[in-house]
Amino acid sequence: MLLTILFTSSAYAVNLLEAIETAITTNPEVLEQLNQKLSRDAEIRQAKSGYYPSIDIIAGYGTETSDNNATRAYELTRGSSDHDRSMNRQEAQLVLRQMLFDGFETRSETARQEFRSQSANYQLLNLSQQISIDAITAYANVLRTQKLVEYADSNVKIHEKIYDQVELRSSMGADNQGSLSQIFSRLNLAYSNLEAEKNNLTDALADYERVIGNTPKDALEEAVFTLTLPKTYKDTLELALKNHPAIRAGSADIDAVRMQQQTSKSNYYPDVEIELGQEWADNQNGIRGHDNGQYAMLNFRYNIYQGGADKARITKDAHLITEAQNRLDVTRRTVAKAVDIAWNAYQSSTKRSVFLKKYVDSTIVTRNAYEQQFQIGERTLLDLLNTENEIFSAQSENIKNKYENVIAQYRVIDSMGMLLHDLHLTVVTENANKTVKKKKGDDRDSLNSNNIQKSNVVPEVKDLSDVPEIKSSGQVYYAIQLLSAADKTSVQNFINEQDLSSQTKIIQTTRQNKPWFNLVYGHYSSSLEAKNELKHLPKTLLLYKPWVIKL
Repeated sequence: MLLTILFTSSAYAVNLLEAIETAITTNPEVLEQLNQKLSRDAEIRQAKSGYYPSIDIIAGYGTETSDNNATRAYELTRGSSDHDRSMNRQEAQLVLRQMLFDGFETRSETARQEFRSQSANYQLLNLSQQISIDAITAYANVLRTQKLVEYADSNVKIHEKIYDQVELRSSMGADNQGSLSQIFSRLNLAYSNLEAEKNNLTDALADYERVIGNTPKDALEEAVFTLTLPKTYKDTLELALKNHPAIRAGSADIDAVRMQQQTSKSNYYPDVEIELGQEWADNQNGIRGHDNGQYAMLNFRYNIYQGGADKARITKDAHLITEAQNRLDVTRRTVAKAVDIAWNAYQSSTKRSVFLKKYVDSTIVTRNAYEQQFQIGERTLLDLLNTENEIFSAQSENIKNKYENVIAQYRVIDSMGMLLHDLHLTVVTENANKTVKKKKGDDRDSLNSNNIQKSNVVPEVKDLSDVPEIKSSGQVYYAIQLLSAADKTSVQNFINEQDLSSQTKIIQTTRQNKPWFNLVYGHYSSSLEAKNELKHLPKTLLLYKPWVIKL
């Protein structure tokens, strides 16, 4: 079992995406949720087993002592006063049962498990988004603290330069000891600030390692926001309440409990099944010899009363439905609050960025003027030191706000539940073509790729122009891109899981001088035709947000 992040675009900062990918694929909470999703998929297959026949083999061998009319008559013919007879008994039975009607229990239970699987899938997506925004925050914080260390180091060097100048002036009698003492105290404060920022950088790197799973060995590329935000808060909230995976998971939970109630109601209906059997027996009931037979039965079973358990179970399920609805209402409020916080943080940091940039620029102009005036005695040392500290403070606030703004914008997208979608990242579980190693002597649990899934190998082409029907026409065509990845096996496994082969092609391209594999669906003569086809793709494919491309 693997967890793979499939890239469907290369338009964004690669290093940041790689950090997100690493964070998701190595996070134990995500892997735990993944296993829950896969276990619920297995429960769907378990529920569907009710549609299939049950076949049992029963066999036995032992000693039987009988005392009945047959044994007494037998002993009487022998002139014996004994009434019982002992023999070695052996028997075997083959029974096939096929459900014809079970009050819709199998259908309801299958639907319940499918909704539970959908919920687990949305929970996996939601958790992956949470880890993603944590990764973005940790990534940006490292860049921020690195920049603050640079500012603090520059501030130290400036204070050292001023200290050397004042010390020289003091030795020549131009400045008194008080000025030297004043710059000395400010210099030590600059040293202290530098050590504090270094410590903050160490903390930021530790947090980066905690979230992403490793420490960056190379310099990080700049974190920039290149996505598109909604124009208004109202639009943001509307998209969040419609698309957030936590809300969709809650809706699926409600549907699952409703199906559970339908399963409970199945007890109000009779059970009807066909039973076919073959029996073999020897030496039974005190009669020596074999007793074989076959039978075919239509069995009907209908419970009349079992202490009110069925009614109580249905009432319990009704309360569980209400509980799930209340939980969904809480989730909606939580999502709305997250949107509110993220949007306000984005708005505030965006407005502050304008003022802080002006603040930095004006303090630099002031510092330059004060430095010249200090040289000719029009400004005091205290004035000069204050401007230097103000520059350091302005630059620090500006860089903090810069990365707060980047994080806030990503948080707006995250609050809508569309972070992975807008980054064109797709979480795919790879469990096709797997082999479960059997334990010694346990042949029933032996599975391999041939037993699980037939491999649908899709041809690989360098370009869709190599496809004969396209190559011969010479026209411009459009296609639907499903996803892309650096690992061809990941794409092929996705094809196998979705049972795609006849309408798809794998196009190999290059990305950063490395092979890159794109999975496209169909080919169409116009963009409109492709978009119309896109609307009719299976829901399982629409979950991956495919889009139309020009070939």
